[in-house]
Amino acid sequence: MSFKYANHEKWLKQSLKSFGNAAVFILVLVVEALLNGQLHPIILISTAAVFLFSVFRGFDYIMREQRDYIRVDDNIMSIDRGSLVLPRRKIRAESIERYIDYDPQLILKLRNEEDTQVNTDWLSDEAVSYVKQYLNNKLDANQT
Repeated sequence: MSFKYANHEKWLKQSLKSFGNAAVFILVLVVEALLNGQLHPIILISTAAVFLFSVFRGFDYIMREQRDYIRVDDNIMSIDRGSLVLPRRKIRAESIERYIDYDPQLILKLRNEEDTQVNTDWLSDEAVSYVKQYLNNKLDANQT
């Protein structure tokens, strides 16, 4: 079962902020060209790189609601890290020792003494209930 990112105003605000950053970098490039009459290659390349990154992040935030935040299979929970560059965090059910419901997060305590956080604000209420039920079932199964 998979749960997509919840419809959240935050994604729209972040995408607008990223597109605004991209516009500022283009403005800096234009002002630099007008004031100096030319552009130094380092300024051009660095500004273009930051511009492309900002546009990429803007589209990433717009498309966020279409991506799965959490995927739950029989024994594996896969959590998106919020970036297209970073791989999903895969957690085996038997490696979960316990979880702490610390609103707005579920903190998963793993047997190898690591923590993983699930932001419950990024999920619908139904998805949060299902994830908690899944965790309770797996924790009960691990104890028997």
